[in-house]
Amino acid sequence: MLKGLLATDRLIHEPSRLAILSYLDVVTEADFMSLVHHTGISRGNLTIQLDKLEEGGLIQTERVIRHRRTRRTARLTQQGKGIINDYWKWMETFRDRLGEWRKAADASTDEEGGA
Repeated sequence: MLKGLLATDRLIHEPSRLAILSYLDVVTEADFMSLVHHTGISRGNLTIQLDKLEEGGLIQTERVIRHRRTRRTARLTQQGKGIINDYWKWMETFRDRLGEWRKAADASTDEEGGA
């Protein structure tokens, strides 16, 4: 199981990108400023992270010019939806495994202390 954690795709596991993917999993679509507000990521970093996620095929962005301003929106692709759902399932499984390790460690400590 630990091997799986180490092999986790860095594209998803990086905190800023994980925040973006998680937020987009909750909403259908988000504009750039909503992402800034809800994730706490700076504008410059958000631009970089959106580009990386789009290059990875996990999100799709669209730029529309309205009133001489560019509005960028983002949404998860089908691949992105599947990957973020699999990621959270994997994290739940990992958390459960940690609980098993904790119980085993506690039992081992109890056995050593009782000798």
